[in-house]
Amino acid sequence: MAITKATLRIREHRKSEKFADVDFLVDSGAIYSLVPGEILDSLDIEPYKEMSFALADGTSIKRKVSSAYFEFEGEGGPAQQDITSNAYVAGTV
Repeated sequence: MAITKATLRIREHRKSEKFADVDFLVDSGAIYSLVPGEILDSLDIEPYKEMSFALADGTSIKRKVSSAYFEFEGEGGPAQQDITSNAYVAGTV
């Protein structure tokens, strides 16, 4: 099993002029992508709700959730992300 990394371009929406190219660890089992809040703030992407997430050890955490437009090699689409402080994970489910 290999670790897959990819550089993705993130925008608020498809036609946004502001963007950030971010290196992500790709997790084929993740539903949400994890993006640091400082990157989303710089792109004017704001959370629209807060959700609880269950961790592997059974504890629960609350995170803010937003949506953004992700691009890879010229192809893109909208996706939800969990706003974190320091993780870069791209969910692919």
